[in-house]
Amino acid sequence: MRNPSVEAETYFDRGAWLVLATALGIILFGTVILFYNFSLPTDGWLLTNPGEFHAGWFYQKNLVGVPSLLIPGDRLEAIEGLSLAEAKLGYETPPADWVVGRYLRVSIERNGQLLVLEVPIVHWTLAAWLRNNIASPTNLASILSVILLLVIGLFTFFKRPGNLAARVLLIICASFFALSLCNSLPVVIPVLYDMMANIASFLPFVLISGILVPSFLTFNLVFPRPKRLIQRYHLLALLPYIVGLFPAVLDLAGFPPNIGVAVTFGMVLAAIASLVHSALNQRDAISQAQIRWVLFGLGLGIACIFAGWISFFIPVSKSITELFNILITLGPVVIGISLSVAILRYHLFDIDVIIRRTIVYGSLTITLGVVYFSSIILLQGLFQLITGQLQSQVVIVISTLAIATLFSPLRRRIQHDIDRRFYRRKYDAEKTLADFGASLRDQVDLEALNSSLLKVVEDTLQPEHVLLWLKPFQYGKIMDDEAS
Repeated sequence: MRNPSVEAETYFDRGAWLVLATALGIILFGTVILFYNFSLPTDGWLLTNPGEFHAGWFYQKNLVGVPSLLIPGDRLEAIEGLSLAEAKLGYETPPADWVVGRYLRVSIERNGQLLVLEVPIVHWTLAAWLRNNIASPTNLASILSVILLLVIGLFTFFKRPGNLAARVLLIICASFFALSLCNSLPVVIPVLYDMMANIASFLPFVLISGILVPSFLTFNLVFPRPKRLIQRYHLLALLPYIVGLFPAVLDLAGFPPNIGVAVTFGMVLAAIASLVHSALNQRDAISQAQIRWVLFGLGLGIACIFAGWISFFIPVSKSITELFNILITLGPVVIGISLSVAILRYHLFDIDVIIRRTIVYGSLTITLGVVYFSSIILLQGLFQLITGQLQSQVVIVISTLAIATLFSPLRRRIQHDIDRRFYRRKYDAEKTLADFGASLRDQVDLEALNSSLLKVVEDTLQPEHVLLWLKPFQYGKIMDDEAS
């Protein structure tokens, strides 16, 4: 039997072509910004900023590689006598030496001393761009994540070009990719002297507030099926994008940035409210499974992002910090994969098994981590009292062996408690089947066995009607079969 809704979702109509052109335009937008940044004069260094632009910039790494008197850790205070605290971005008159091949005079703070250095002005190179984006595991993971996210969006869109949610997902993925292109080169000094560079540095904010956040709201308005009001008035699906332009317009008009942030935050709350509304009102099993995929992906993706911030509060080694930073980059990919599965409905009902195992192994990991670090702290204090040594490899060995011993029994216990608490119906069904299997070994009364079987079916499957049919016993046929 033909399914008209599925056929409509796989049909590439004029709207699908328009969405594809929009996504390509967003990517082209990011590419143009990247190439424009390549054309600007620069000092060739990677700078980081702990707050706003005027709070100060710190030199981190010489990306272009041209010899310079700067060293990592220098704090930029002024350029050609112009203090950063007094600079007006995009409106300052560039110095006469602001050309490639000459030198720029900068004032930096180094170890509490104020120094004036001449820094060579260069062009960005492809090697410098690669060095900036793949120099660390975090940067490499970020690049691979946005590429994978774009592939997910394109794959979902070409599989379901008529599906509104698939179209919005493509816009979201294209926006992430364009944002990555816009931010792939550190343009700091050029924004002082170049109005276009200043505008280009502002455009990523426009992408977030004008496209990315409104797309998140629109997705929840049309998924798993459009709201009734949008079904009646299709153009209402574009309303979030119109509202999303207000933060950028207000910022350009000189209004306090808090107003634009409030508008953007309001759209995020509206998107969450729309998702909750869909979760409470969708009754069919397919829609409920789709929403569970979305909720699971959002929860796991946000958990990855928040887990990446642990290194900001707890001092850990550099390798662990890199691992946490990679988790942050994986968050959007996890969300994208879950949205794609929900739209394509591929292995849709596997979500219950995935959620169950995620809860079990997530709880197990947290419990074992607490046990491991607690045992190290307690045993280390005990060994220090006995031996007087501050550290001992014996403590780590004992803690590791304890974790290996606890893994299997602790996993079974956690799974038992979670099934009983969150999957009560499944837990009761499994317990009923186990009890029935045990009773089969001792039951000889056919009538009692029939009653037990019917009760098990009613308790586990909960059907509306149950009918048990037993094939008639043919003694003569069995005797003939045995004789042959």
